[in-house]
Amino acid sequence: MASGINMPAVTAFAQDNDEMITMETVTKKATVTDADALDSVSDDKATDTTDDQKESIIVTEGQDFKVEYDEDSGYATKSFIFTPEADGNYVLFTPYKLQGGGYALSVLDDQGETQQRIGNTVRSNEYMADTFAFEKGKSYTMEFRNILVASNTLRIVKENKPVSAELSIDRSLPGMENEYSNLYIVPYIKASVTYADNTTGELKTSMLMDNGMDAYGNLYRLFAYTDENSWTYEVFEGSVSYVKDTETKLALGYQDPKNKDYTKLKECKVSYKTIDEADLDTIKEGKNTIYKDTWYKITVPYTATIISDNNFSSYDSIFTYRNGQMVRNALDTDTKLYKGVTYYIYSSFDYDEALEAYPTTAEVNFTFNKVNSPEITLGEDFEIEHKDDKYRTSDTYTFTPKEDGNYVLFTPCEYMEGCSLGISVVDVNTADEVMSVSKSNRRGIAANTYELKKDCIYSISFARYDSEASNSETFRLVKENKPVSAEITMNRTIPYDVSHWIYILPYISLTMTYEDGNSKKIDLTKSADISNDQIDEYGNLYCLFMSAENHIWTDNTFGGLVDSNESRLAVGYNDRKNDKYIKLGECSIIHKPIAEANLDTISIGRNTVQGSNWYQFTAPETGYMDISTSGIFDSEPIVKGMLDGKQVQLDMTSTLFIKDKIYYIWLEFKTKDESMTYKGDVDIKYTDMSSLPEMTLEREHNIDINSNKTTFYRFTAPGDIQSVRFNLKSDIEFSYKIYDQTGKTVISNNGKTEEHNTIDVIGGQTYILSVKADNRDNIEEGVQGSCTCVIQDIERRFNDLAEIKEGTTAIHYGDNDITYKEYVFAPGKSGKYIFKIDTSVETYTGIKDTSENDLNYTNGTKKLIMDCNLEEGKHYRFYVKLQNGKGNEGICNVSIERDIYAEKVITGLEIIRYDKTVYEIDAVNLEKSINYIKNGLHYKITYDDATTRMIDEDGTYQANDATVNMTYLENQGIKVILSAKNGKVVSSEFIIPFADLEEVPRVDFKENGITLPITAGIGQYVYKFTAPVTGYYAFAGDTESEDDDGFYGNIYNAKDLTDSLWLARDLLKAGETYYACVYTYDPECKITLVGTPEIKEEATCEKTGIKIVSKKKGNEDIPWYELEEEVIPALGHVDAPAWEVTKATAKAAGEKVLKCSRCGKVTKTETIPAIQSVTLETTSYTYDGKTKTPVVVVKDTNGNAITASNYTVSGGESRTDAGTYKITVTFKNDYEGSSSVNFTIKKVTPKLKVTVNKSTIIAGKNVKLTIKGAKGKVSYTTSNNKIATVSKKGKVTAKKAGKVVITVKSAATANYNAATAKITIKVKPKTTSISKVTSPDKGQIKITWKKNKTGDAYELQYSTSKKFTKAKTRTVKVSKNSTTSKTIKKLSAGKKYYVRMRSTDKSGKLTSAWSTVKNVTTKKK
Repeated sequence: MASGINMPAVTAFAQDNDEMITMETVTKKATVTDADALDSVSDDKATDTTDDQKESIIVTEGQDFKVEYDEDSGYATKSFIFTPEADGNYVLFTPYKLQGGGYALSVLDDQGETQQRIGNTVRSNEYMADTFAFEKGKSYTMEFRNILVASNTLRIVKENKPVSAELSIDRSLPGMENEYSNLYIVPYIKASVTYADNTTGELKTSMLMDNGMDAYGNLYRLFAYTDENSWTYEVFEGSVSYVKDTETKLALGYQDPKNKDYTKLKECKVSYKTIDEADLDTIKEGKNTIYKDTWYKITVPYTATIISDNNFSSYDSIFTYRNGQMVRNALDTDTKLYKGVTYYIYSSFDYDEALEAYPTTAEVNFTFNKVNSPEITLGEDFEIEHKDDKYRTSDTYTFTPKEDGNYVLFTPCEYMEGCSLGISVVDVNTADEVMSVSKSNRRGIAANTYELKKDCIYSISFARYDSEASNSETFRLVKENKPVSAEITMNRTIPYDVSHWIYILPYISLTMTYEDGNSKKIDLTKSADISNDQIDEYGNLYCLFMSAENHIWTDNTFGGLVDSNESRLAVGYNDRKNDKYIKLGECSIIHKPIAEANLDTISIGRNTVQGSNWYQFTAPETGYMDISTSGIFDSEPIVKGMLDGKQVQLDMTSTLFIKDKIYYIWLEFKTKDESMTYKGDVDIKYTDMSSLPEMTLEREHNIDINSNKTTFYRFTAPGDIQSVRFNLKSDIEFSYKIYDQTGKTVISNNGKTEEHNTIDVIGGQTYILSVKADNRDNIEEGVQGSCTCVIQDIERRFNDLAEIKEGTTAIHYGDNDITYKEYVFAPGKSGKYIFKIDTSVETYTGIKDTSENDLNYTNGTKKLIMDCNLEEGKHYRFYVKLQNGKGNEGICNVSIERDIYAEKVITGLEIIRYDKTVYEIDAVNLEKSINYIKNGLHYKITYDDATTRMIDEDGTYQANDATVNMTYLENQGIKVILSAKNGKVVSSEFIIPFADLEEVPRVDFKENGITLPITAGIGQYVYKFTAPVTGYYAFAGDTESEDDDGFYGNIYNAKDLTDSLWLARDLLKAGETYYACVYTYDPECKITLVGTPEIKEEATCEKTGIKIVSKKKGNEDIPWYELEEEVIPALGHVDAPAWEVTKATAKAAGEKVLKCSRCGKVTKTETIPAIQSVTLETTSYTYDGKTKTPVVVVKDTNGNAITASNYTVSGGESRTDAGTYKITVTFKNDYEGSSSVNFTIKKVTPKLKVTVNKSTIIAGKNVKLTIKGAKGKVSYTTSNNKIATVSKKGKVTAKKAGKVVITVKSAATANYNAATAKITIKVKPKTTSISKVTSPDKGQIKITWKKNKTGDAYELQYSTSKKFTKAKTRTVKVSKNSTTSKTIKKLSAGKKYYVRMRSTDKSGKLTSAWSTVKNVTTKKK
């Protein structure tokens, strides 16, 4: 008889002709029970369908037949008849899995009697199997009724049970404790069975995810378990998980159809190795068959990225294995895989909507995209090209060291000033970035040191964060070779008596010795900037320093230049670990006077020179030098020379060099972009004096003048003259010098448009005139013009002049714009002479001696006075220049008289009166207005001869032997004191009171100007006015040019009288009151509005603007103002108060931009690298009762940690108990999104210990087990209930002799795994009692005893010794426990024998105590 099978869906094997059956969801469950099914076919009376109503189908053994059912009645439409060919058990089963439901079955014998009734239902995806005992030759009819199915396919076969099996896994697996520990192993399992008929069959593994059924209807199941669990602990579902230090096994079980128990047929161990030793399939380019949850390895023939099709995924990660560690790398289309590196990838598949499941296998096509990844050759330069992307990244380079050690990656030349370069060196096996042992990024030099391991592959990449920088750089990688010493020498002495920095770099020799013992000479002149760190061929940074005596040797970096203060030069190696310099060597700087210094010489022609240096030049002839450059320089040299033992400054463009004299020339050049250039060619042209154009007396010479070059002429004085006059005149300002033939400057001047100078000459000697145009406004292209020069004989000139005598001479003017008159004056007596000029136009006048020395001169309008001491017998030149204007006719009277008072002594000074009106505003700027204020002063002078004279300070005459001293007294007036020139006589104080400002007459604007109501002629006037509009105001007269107007004046703000606007043309504000203080003789003097402030172009953050402003011209004495355009500086960007942030996510980098709050332009940009990974430092713990808080590690795509301030961590509360906890990281600040990671607290397996006070007991007795370490409910089992039993409380009761294993199990709890412990108990049998001992015959004894159920055998001893000595004792064994007597024959007759016995187990090792000894005497007959 057999019962129905109703098993849950588990992993199964497939029968030979099975195909994979797709699991579908069963929405309707079976509701018909086995009892229902049996009732429905309980007997013939309950059946409406009779045999003659349905067709009968004959089925044969092994043939599939299909049962179909009537929809209304549910009964099969046909009956099925089977006639076995042999007696025995037969199995009726469904060879294909059902999708739910089942059948009810009645089996009738050939007499129509019901032999068996079965009701059978299944859940989804299961088999059905029933066993029947049939007799050979009998026909059995099978009647079916359905249970939730429309049809069944069945098969009937002779029972053939498995008796043994083979099971193996044909590969080792990678063992690791992480989220990738679960591995799918179905394709690698091999299973076969041997049947009762000694045939064998393979069990295919294509359906191992469920029950397996073979061709005989036998059901199999795979189990996975560890030693801690029973072999049926866990149903195998296709995958196994690695647990450290735990052995995992697979077991193949056969299900007994009667009791549904499983019998283990075979087991095998799961072999784990490290991933680099495990048996892994290799993914190749092209199509690959990929299984889920499986590790694969990848090696590429070249550096490449990989992409795959299908729904293959691998958690976006790829791994390398190094030093026992798995290293995770992000896997995307940009991830580079390197040749020579083994990568590992864990497969998984996306959910398949069509299958409504995760696939277990798929065909996946892999494409290897080769990328450029050049191999770096040690010691050779390589050039990186930056991509035109956001970070301007480069290709990735690779390098494999042949030995351990430090390596230096550096730029052998300067490349990156003002920008940022990132360098990443990564061990491609571990994905660890190699941090540089030391680094430097100084003014264009990058030099990083990395500790690299032999045969490791490193990827090196570069990123530049300056979009304006160059697209490429040159790098070199070398083995570290540090300098240990240096020899530095200097073959040049330095002049100490000159004040210039001298370029000495070409004269320095530097040799460095390295760790490898080699020495190399360093060419310092190749550096673009020696003042910063330099780099040698090994990437070592070194720097030159200079210092004064008793100063720190690193006091100043050496830039190639030294001065007279520096005494020591040293070279230092930059130890980049601590950024300190180590001195390698030093030398002294030798100083000498310039005349003794070993300077290079320059000569006529082309010279290669070192800029910023002194050179020696010897003039071959008297002449001048012209230095021109080869085009790289853009400045003229500074020239110094030694003349007469003194150092003098020389103007190269106007210096006359004297024959055979030594000159020291300082050359300092800059390039056109203002950077220093220290080497180049200069051409020296030399013109001697004999080659200069010659000038002659009394002839007008036209000279072309230029601000960029000096023009030279020579003049040889005739032998009969003693002095000459040089008269130069030009339409532009010029500078000039006159040298004698020794090179000495006789006279010089600059900033002139007309010049008349007389020099003493020696007949027959040659003089040099140099003329150069001035360029005061620094016009870039220079200034050009012309100049005339006339050389006059002074003596002849005086003879040609008209004579003027004491008295009054009238000079007529009006024929020309300017009237110029010269006279010769010969005083009759020596003494002081007073020259009075009475004129009404602007007049310039003066008197000179025959050497053209100015004895006195003055200028002004109307009445002018000057005096000078003249000697009898000499001649003087008196001149008058009248700026009358053409057509303005008039007479200028010149009066000359000898001052008769000059010889008298002043004895008294008295101020008589003051007859002008003075406002305080007149006196604010007293220094400028004193001459006008004192015009109203009248005072008397008394002399020692009692004579007196009245002085009217009105411009008609000023006494030069008395001085008027005025002091401004705020809010009071002007204090006046007279003093004699001899300082012995002073007057009493006199106060000129200020008039009330309220009395100042007001004038009003009409249109854009005010005509001041001046009627009293020459004088100082004050007016009050209000500015109608904000603008620029100025005085104006009846002439077009301000400097020719007959007035001077100030404008004061009424709020602050010290706020003076000299001649105005400055900004006055509308509505405010101002005072105009003007000294004038021009009745048409006006104040006009000349312009208003105007901004022609507004300035922006980056662009300058233009505004109209008033600019002061002239000088403090005679200023004027002009309206000009002025640049408004660019405003500059103003950073907004906060950055605008595009937050970074796990998929994309973010960005921070700072904008200008004024114009909105982005001024700063910072990239926020994308979130690369969120991991936990520890993902697996073992329960210990303590709360677990794993450290969260968040990294960006640069491999840098994201600080905890940028995210919050939540989840996993009460993280003490065993289980899986989810930690959620929620990003904030510059990041957004969230990511979750899990960690596990695994159950701990308690150390269960069982003890007993006695491990050997006698049957019928009991012992109590002592348990320690149990955490869950304790249960007990015995290996043999017949030997001993164990109660629920652990009391062991002995039953019969033998060994028994008591298993104690502590049930699993929330935090503890189930645990087992075993103890072996030995049970000895009870003592057997001898019933009687007789002697039934001669020489025989018979022993009779009661049966001892607690033993398996008996052991008898008989002896003639009462003490059973060994020599006289014999032992007889009785093997059957049922035997109760034993006769021993062939003994000595009439002999007394002692007998005892005991019970034993089967082995005879466990024995009871000996019985009581009995004796008997054998019969003699």
